[in-house]
Amino acid sequence: MYGNEPSTWHDQLAGTDRLRVITNYFTRMRYCSHDGELELTHKADIQPDGFAPWFTFERSDQLQVVFGHWAALNGHTGVDFAIPLDTGCVWGRELTAMRLENKTFSSVAAES
Repeated sequence: MYGNEPSTWHDQLAGTDRLRVITNYFTRMRYCSHDGELELTHKADIQPDGFAPWFTFERSDQLQVVFGHWAALNGHTGVDFAIPLDTGCVWGRELTAMRLENKTFSSVAAES
């Protein structure tokens, strides 16, 4: 399941390649191109040329997305629909949770 290829979805994908790209879109996607190509090697807050954070692209739906596993964002995306919960606990910052009913946040400092 692990690997960076294929980096773009298409309907002809089958077997392990199909499962791998689905897994990467759901669990590893940070930066992508306008046509959906994944860029999986950059993890910092400096975007690679030709790619942008997935949440900056225009969307047709109104769904809110709560996500984690991108500590470099430190809980901020600048857009209302994308709510990042990773605030860098593993790096000594905070562990953050959100109450879904009223979208309130609670954070606790990481232990030293």
